[in-house]
Formats: sequence, C-alpha cells, structure tokens
Amino acid sequence: MDSISENVKKAIESVIKIENFTTYPSVTITSGSLNGDGLTSKTVAVNLKNDQKSVDVFIKYFPENATSNQINLFKDIYETETRFYEKVYPVMVKFQKERKLRDGFDNVARYYPCNNVDFNGIAPIALSNLRAVGYGMRDLKEEANQELLVKVLETYAKLHATFLAMKDQQPEVYKSISSELVDDVAEKFNDVGFYDVIKVLMKGLIDYLDPKVDKIAIEKLTEFLNNLETFVSDIPKLITNDYSIITHADGWSNNMMFLYNESKRLIDVKILDWQVYKISFPGLEATHVFYNALARKKALDNVEIYTDAYYNKLKEQVEKLGSDVNKLYPKEVFLAHWKQFAKYGMMLAIVTNRVAFMSKDDIVDLVDNKDGKMPIFSVDFKEKDRYFKLLKDLVDHFVQNDLF
Repeated sequence: MDSISENVKKAIESVIKIENFTTYPSVTITSGSLNGDGLTSKTVAVNLKNDQKSVDVFIKYFPENATSNQINLFKDIYETETRFYEKVYPVMVKFQKERKLRDGFDNVARYYPCNNVDFNGIAPIALSNLRAVGYGMRDLKEEANQELLVKVLETYAKLHATFLAMKDQQPEVYKSISSELVDDVAEKFNDVGFYDVIKVLMKGLIDYLDPKVDKIAIEKLTEFLNNLETFVSDIPKLITNDYSIITHADGWSNNMMFLYNESKRLIDVKILDWQVYKISFPGLEATHVFYNALARKKALDNVEIYTDAYYNKLKEQVEKLGSDVNKLYPKEVFLAHWKQFAKYGMMLAIVTNRVAFMSKDDIVDLVDNKDGKMPIFSVDFKEKDRYFKLLKDLVDHFVQNDLF
C-alpha cells in the first residue's frame, strides 16, 4: 500500500475495522473505474482477505494534491453523497422495514462509513465492490432492450414511492432529510462548463440535419439552444411542494450497474453516484432516466409501454407502503410532468450519447482538469454519423409528440 494515497489507506483501515477481521487481512489493490466511468472521482478496487473471509470494496477518492479550485468545486459533491448514505438511505430502510415491505428500494451498494478519521482535503467514499459479485455496466452504444428499460424505470419508481409515502405519513421525518437540499444544478453546469459542451454538440446536430426535411426540428432546436441557460435555471422555480420529493437526479447509464442470472435474465439494478440528489418531481426524473442515453428508436416509438410500467410500479409500491397514489401523485400529473420536462432528458442525452461514442483513451475525468471543466467534445469523430442518427431519431420523436 506504499504508493496509495494516505486518504485511501485510512479508508481501507476503516473498512477493516467495520468488517471485524480476526486477523489482519492481505490487501490487494487494483484500478477501479476506467476514465469516464466516474467523471468526478479517482477510484480503486480493494480486496481484503484472511483465512475466514474475503471482502471486496470500491473506494472513490479525490486527489490529495488537487488545486484549491478543484476542491471548491467538488467538496460539496462528496459531502452530498456521504450525507445520502449516512443520513437519507438508513431512514428509507427503516421506513420500509416498519411497513414490512419485502421488495422495497434497496438498490444501492453497501456503504462503509469512515467516521472519526482525519482525512486530508476531501474524505473518500467506500462502498461494496459490485463488480466482484457479478454486476456490470451496459455498453452505452447499444440500444437498451425493453426488459432493461422497464427494470430501470421500475427501480426509480420504487425509490420515488418510498419518498412519496414517507412525506405523506411521516412529514417531519421526511423534512429532516430533505430540508437542506438545494437545486443548484444551473450553477454546477456553469462551473464545469456544461453549457459550452451542450452548445457545441447541439450546433453540430443542427448542422447535421437537412434544412428542408428537418426544417421544424432545426427551428425547435435553435430556439431551445438560444434559451438553454434560462430553461435549466427556471426548473427549480417550477418544482412546487405538492408533488415534489427527493430524487437521485443523475440517472444516466454510467450510474447504473446490472446483475444477470445464468439464463441472462436481468435480476437487479443498482443506482450509483448520489452526489447531486435533490428535490424534484418523480415525472421529471422518469423522463431524465428514459431519454438520457437509455431510449433509442424502438423505445421512442412505444413510450406508453414505459410510462405505464413506471406508473404501475409506483402505484403498487405506494399502496404497499400504506398511502394513496391518486392523492399523492395522480397519473395525469405524472404524464403532464413527463411532457413538461422531457426536454431536460433530451438535453442530457445529447451529451451522454456523445460520451458513449468516445474512445476511453480520449475521455478526461474532471478531476484531471486543473480548472475542473468538462472537455469540449469534437463533433467530427469516427462514429459521428451513428451518433447524429440517434439524436435525429430523438429530435424527430420530440417534434412528432409536441415535446419541445
């Protein structure tokens, strides 16, 4: 462990204590995510093993030699994720357990608290290593099939149902874990240069479209591009208390891991990276997840399958938890939110699909940029035709369904 960050060493020692090894384990450290899998973190995978047991841990950490600007940008992100695992998720588990819910939301990795440790700069986050027990990430270039899309949306429906029921039945408890949340996504987008990235990619898409055949799409995209910052900054003002709850707020494919059985059937989904969880509408998050790098042409032509799958699971879970979904989040409100905020998912899909078509060697994690800015992605690359064809399908869907 000599060449490993001091913060990582301290996190490993914390895990060893929590796991209560009877004899000190051997420690094997390998690389964690590849570049681009975790844009705001460095990672290592750690195996701890003695004669009695073997434990696999995944540690996210921030470089100790980071600049003050980087620390200022990312410190609150780490603290937010830590707060979710230490404060929010245990309350969710308790709420579900009290209602004897057997199939509740448990779709996160195990968290190892590194309390009472004096870290340098930003404290790392230690989680169970899901890869070690068979979970994997999907190929972002390939279309997500119906089974996967439905499973992911139902997973988010379980998350949302828990918070809807908790807010209904235990408002003070819910308030204790939600009152300090602030939606500063517009500020964060500006800090990391997201607007510059999306503008370059949207202009590239507009140039790709046919001025005659795609005239309406070009007009709609141009209008959206010209009002991009206003659209994003106005969203928090539209989130009323009536139907809003805690949401994950970062639902793209790189923040999910999937477990299949021997028959290649998808049996579980884990949601990763709770760094920006916030108050929002369930329907906004559902559109975010559906459009943001998951949905392709076949799914776009059959949206009702997925809105029904999501809402049916939401209704089922809310009722199992003892509340009335028609009172807390009527289907007509859900569908209205889907239509109102679908552009947010489309906007993010333009960026995340571009990431999907990048070579891993070309991706720079934000923590490697001294200013913490996202790289400006080129619109001239090997698979640009495939990328822009996907986006054209997405934009056509928005035009045809009056979602702009």
